[in-house]
Amino acid sequence: ANTPLAEFSKSLRQKRDEEGQQEHVEFFPMYTVHLEALLEMAEILPHEVLLADGVLTIGVGHPDPTLQQLRVLQDAISNSLNGLCHASVDVITELLFGLRSWSLAETLKANPVFVWYDYFSCPQQRKKAPDPEGSLQHAIDSIPAYVSKCSLFVALCPAVESADQSRIYNRSTWLDRGWCRLEWTMWNLSSVGEPVIFVKGARHLEVSKIPQLYSVGEAAFSLEEDRHKVSKVLQVEFKKSLVKCLERGELAKYRFLLGWQKLCLRGLPAVPTESAEVTIPDYVAPSDSSAKTILLSRFLHQIGFRHPLERRLGWSPLCYAAMHGDPVLVSALLEQRASPNDRIHCSSLDTLLASKASVLEIAARCRNNEVLKLLLSERADVMGRDSIGVTPLLAAAYSKDATAVRLLCQARADPNVKNNFTDTAWHTACEAGSLQVLIELRAQSDGQTPLNLERCLHTLSLGPGTAEAVHWLVDARADVNERMKPETFFISFVFAAKSMEYRFRGSRSQICSIAYHHCGATPLMFAILAGNFEVAAALSVRGADSRIKNVRGKSAEDLAAEMSAPSYLMELLERFDVCRFTSGSRIIGAKQTSIESLGSEDYFEI
Repeated sequence: ANTPLAEFSKSLRQKRDEEGQQEHVEFFPMYTVHLEALLEMAEILPHEVLLADGVLTIGVGHPDPTLQQLRVLQDAISNSLNGLCHASVDVITELLFGLRSWSLAETLKANPVFVWYDYFSCPQQRKKAPDPEGSLQHAIDSIPAYVSKCSLFVALCPAVESADQSRIYNRSTWLDRGWCRLEWTMWNLSSVGEPVIFVKGARHLEVSKIPQLYSVGEAAFSLEEDRHKVSKVLQVEFKKSLVKCLERGELAKYRFLLGWQKLCLRGLPAVPTESAEVTIPDYVAPSDSSAKTILLSRFLHQIGFRHPLERRLGWSPLCYAAMHGDPVLVSALLEQRASPNDRIHCSSLDTLLASKASVLEIAARCRNNEVLKLLLSERADVMGRDSIGVTPLLAAAYSKDATAVRLLCQARADPNVKNNFTDTAWHTACEAGSLQVLIELRAQSDGQTPLNLERCLHTLSLGPGTAEAVHWLVDARADVNERMKPETFFISFVFAAKSMEYRFRGSRSQICSIAYHHCGATPLMFAILAGNFEVAAALSVRGADSRIKNVRGKSAEDLAAEMSAPSYLMELLERFDVCRFTSGSRIIGAKQTSIESLGSEDYFEI
């Protein structure tokens, strides 16, 4: 029988057919710069200055004071247009989404290109001048409209030092910024469907279709008042996306967006907006019922279920509730005899969950720790595995949630259990590039059993790893010169197949290059092949031998030359006899400081 949700979806679809699709509204003009003008820029000026100079066309400090990132962007675009670099598809995108290659040059040459760059396309001078017309808020409210008009999303995140040399900016720090998460979320909500291009260097671009599943509200904002501005635009855009799903009859995606909305808005203030939620008609609250019962009945009505134990397209109400993160709602479902060990029956690329993922794994994946605590108190199975062997602990490690890792370890989850790809929680934390999770895993160990860190540096080198994580693993006795060897027949088979693509089809995607060179490869080689040059530099200064050769007869120096690695890394690889350390746990000045200029306390000779 049809539910009120299905009937409402049908009525919206008919209304769209009659009235047409509503377009995004621009509250502030979309100022862009022609690509040629961007390539000729010698400095980045704020929006107000470029507007006064006539550079822009309608279509809390400087973000790049030394122009390092702008130079990388200019060089990357120029190199792409001249055929000197090619965008490489990341490993997960190729394996899960089937995208093997992607050409930035073809896209840039197809039509005239105009660039929207937030710093010079939106008003910036909030502290220096009043904004009586609300131009900044209008521009923020227009971000969904800007995104809907774009055909490419480029994330500029090369590993560069801050102006005062106090920290390294990279892909991880880019993701930690609230505005970056907001724009990436808007891109995922849009109907463009194109991947994100991460600019990691002048000759190194990475293409990814991995969804943005982190909370915008839990990211960093330089001004606390920005959270109110972001909350408003997010609520409005999620409502529009939910309505579009209903108009197209995509009820499963609608239910996913309801949960994702809760995740993205976590940590943001509740900003009153007109009709911020999609109201499903014909709801009748049960009479003489408790607040918990009314909450449950409203939730079932909202997601289109008739009773608590029903299942649609492989998901039950408890599975969706675990994603929503409301422990009262989960408690109400458990009181209706929903199982704390309930599972989804089909995989979901939107959430990166495999089939048979438990509700405990869903809560860990979505960082819903109050729900996690409740399910643990109801004796949910902490060692339950999904169809690819992932446990709730591995899901928590991949989500970079050190608190969830602690809760699960205290509930006796084993961090050394392997999934179908022989990865433990240690490897998953390295894959996510989470130093905090690694620290928590070590804190939860008994302190007597030696840590098994085999392949951890290899795994860290493939993901968004950092120099800090490299130093921590090496200090924990990870072998910096460990040689790679597949542990299962399945992985060997995949590597063999991808190696054939490398040899006979000329494919140079990340996984094909890694598969061809993997046997006998060191973490340094993996980092170079993946284009993670910050990690490669950290491995080099911690004693990685660039002369070691894999079974193909290639050394790290050979691979770095083939990959056109940055000059600072080439210098480190050529001077393998000198290893540098800094007083902190990050590499500082690797690009600007020559080896000869360091004092004797900064290095030792082998």
